[in-house]
Amino acid sequence: MKLCYHTGGMDYLPFAVVVAEVAAAGYDGIGPAVGPGKHIDIAAANADTGAIRDLIARHGLEIPILNPWGVPGLAPHLKRGDALPFYRACIDLAANLGVPHVKFLPGAVGSDREGWLLLIPALRELCAYAEQKGVALVQHHHEDQVLDTPEKMLLLEYWVRSPALKCLVDICNMHLLIWDAPAAIRKLGDRIVHVRFKGIVGRYPHSHFIVPGDPGDETDLAPPVNALREIGYTGYLDPVTFPWMPRDHATAMYPNVARRLAALGVREHRDNREGSGM
Repeated sequence: MKLCYHTGGMDYLPFAVVVAEVAAAGYDGIGPAVGPGKHIDIAAANADTGAIRDLIARHGLEIPILNPWGVPGLAPHLKRGDALPFYRACIDLAANLGVPHVKFLPGAVGSDREGWLLLIPALRELCAYAEQKGVALVQHHHEDQVLDTPEKMLLLEYWVRSPALKCLVDICNMHLLIWDAPAAIRKLGDRIVHVRFKGIVGRYPHSHFIVPGDPGDETDLAPPVNALREIGYTGYLDPVTFPWMPRDHATAMYPNVARRLAALGVREHRDNREGSGM
């Protein structure tokens, strides 16, 4: 499995600085924060796809996924009225960059029913467009939002009925709600195209985030990673962070995370890049 860095964790730095730092640390990929005023500003990004591709290639990275950032979850974004053009632009950007996936959070509105009635027709339209572009939209389950169980992810697939709707599993969010993570991963199976985790202390609603691998981190990677290996998943995992964390967190957490994956037999240990750890 490969490691990807979600650049929202350093959204206060220029994109080129983040790319260089992530590559030097040893990551395999980078997931740009995409949105108004973010690392890739969707309003201007398509004109710069050549420069973005050159920057990524120069540092030996891949972009496996685009991460909408600084915008509401999809249901409230739809209610606001500007979600469809935003996500169509994200799909266009992904197609132009050769990026296979665009992530979305479901968000929350007044009721789950209202959220479903917003999501289903919008995702039918967006997934039909994504199919034409060779891109997939990736649903990201989250506590306190419309999609908070694996069954709801499958239900959305049932209603949207598109091969362009895929799944991201978030190991931290499974921990927060005490999912049976291995069972959920087996249930979602080959729908899973991206995985992420965070450093977490506590359970929902009394929890807080820390840098993955820091003392006190309760995230147990072994059961979900073993289940991912069982279903044949070999793609990307993101250790996710936030802008308020220490400035050097991307570099500092890499050795710990890489060694944990190597110990589980899903990533080659490379001493020349992974250092001595935190």
